[in-house]
Amino acid sequence: MIERRIMLTLHADAKLILQDVYDLRNLKEWWMFLKDVEMENEDTYIAKFRVFMPFKFHMRRNIGLNKVVHEGVMKFPKAYFRFTVEVFPRRNGDVDIYVKGEYSGPLERLAGTPMEVFLRNFAKNLEDKYKGRSEGLNMRQILEYQIEASKDYDGEIMITVDECKVTLRKGKIVSAECGNIVGDEAIKKILSEEKPKIKIEYT
Repeated sequence: MIERRIMLTLHADAKLILQDVYDLRNLKEWWMFLKDVEMENEDTYIAKFRVFMPFKFHMRRNIGLNKVVHEGVMKFPKAYFRFTVEVFPRRNGDVDIYVKGEYSGPLERLAGTPMEVFLRNFAKNLEDKYKGRSEGLNMRQILEYQIEASKDYDGEIMITVDECKVTLRKGKIVSAECGNIVGDEAIKKILSEEKPKIKIEYT
């Protein structure tokens, strides 16, 4: 089992934050690697991810007084995923939010870095809605994380940043392009992005 945690602080209503995290319409936008969601009933759904491989989790969601949990299992190959958001309101109207991701299953030894990026991307999206203060990653950190992850990965990792694309293999940048701009100049352009839309694929 791997586990990663982050924390952020927002000036918002704690109950509204929990409702937003419980709402699958938001998670479709806020969960990186999520490809599709199929509702089964009010509390259960199927979540399809693509990270190192396709994942199809049978999920259950639960909302409490200060916590939302989304957890599920994949039957074959056997895997488990749990996503928890806890809120702790302060008297000044700020809310401390703890976000935790847990995973066990195939390629578990490689899952730490993608989970870290997954959680920080979620925090950034939540922060963008409420304009809070998070432990977010900048573009350089995301690129460094993925270069490190590619060292132990047999395939290629493709990072799409707005109209730019970077391909990584075995700890190296194989290619980088932003329209007609390629190579080092493309990397400079990518690293200069302040609020990029990022997509990461493992092929």
